[in-house]
Amino acid sequence: MKFVAISTLLSVAYFCAITNGKFSSGRVGVSGQLGISGKFGISGRLGVGFLERLLKNKNKFPVISVFVELVFTNYSKANFIPAMTVNVSQGSNAFDVLQQASQQNPCFRSEYSQNRSGRYVTTICCLEEDFTPQGNFSWFIYKNTEFSPVGGDDLIPEDGDTITFQYKFWKWSN
Repeated sequence: MKFVAISTLLSVAYFCAITNGKFSSGRVGVSGQLGISGKFGISGRLGVGFLERLLKNKNKFPVISVFVELVFTNYSKANFIPAMTVNVSQGSNAFDVLQQASQQNPCFRSEYSQNRSGRYVTTICCLEEDFTPQGNFSWFIYKNTEFSPVGGDDLIPEDGDTITFQYKFWKWSN
């Protein structure tokens, strides 16, 4: 039997017990349905004591509200996508904000590529970066109207911040 823990720091943990290709889900609580045999990442074993500490310390990871919007500059084919406020755990990054927004509005669904510096957004709302001889369209990230000097993995919003994903035209300058 293999256990896969699916949890957030702000809710009761759930798990799926995978046996012979069949899934059954159950609640993990003080009764310890997920015990010594369940492994959890680097920390080793996931047991009742870990879950009790997790639930007891949930207030150490407060929820923040972040305003997120999609902006299309110099691109006439885009429809208006309403901005929204999402709630994420403090310490979440811009990709977490975008993922949370996609759960409320599928147009915020995104794809990314990985490079040495981390991930960068290649597609949001089925609109992917486009490189042409005349110039390029790409996604840029802003925090509170300021261009982000870091990528989405390292951009950590605070409560009340605005994260803007802007699709805009740009050219290499010589």
